[in-house]
Amino acid sequence: MAYYALFVEVVEMEGIIRLQPVRGFDATATAYFFACKNCSALGSVALLPGYGKPLDSMGEKGLAMILKISGYVPIDCHMVCDWIVTKVSGESFHVNDAGSRVYGTDGKEVVNLNKLKFSVNKIKKFDLP
Repeated sequence: MAYYALFVEVVEMEGIIRLQPVRGFDATATAYFFACKNCSALGSVALLPGYGKPLDSMGEKGLAMILKISGYVPIDCHMVCDWIVTKVSGESFHVNDAGSRVYGTDGKEVVNLNKLKFSVNKIKKFDLP
């Protein structure tokens, strides 16, 4: 089994002080099992809690989670989940898709979650933070 670190980077975060998934980056450990649709080979992806943290700085590349993967090599990641965005004013917005845009009462865009970048890097078990 190989370990991978999933990182998320906020490209633009104007007026926002915090961004995180609704259940947090450290939701309970979950394992997913998949079969390749081309060759039927089995593989698994386990999310390991205890490593992620909310994003609170623009340009910050934060560790979202550690993945324990067997039978696959991740090449890309797209997070589709519920997010909580907290503005400088203290207002929080619930966003239910990673491609969403949230608009304030004045019609101005509050956040565009298309401005998140995800990357996956292979790590060694003893390199876990």
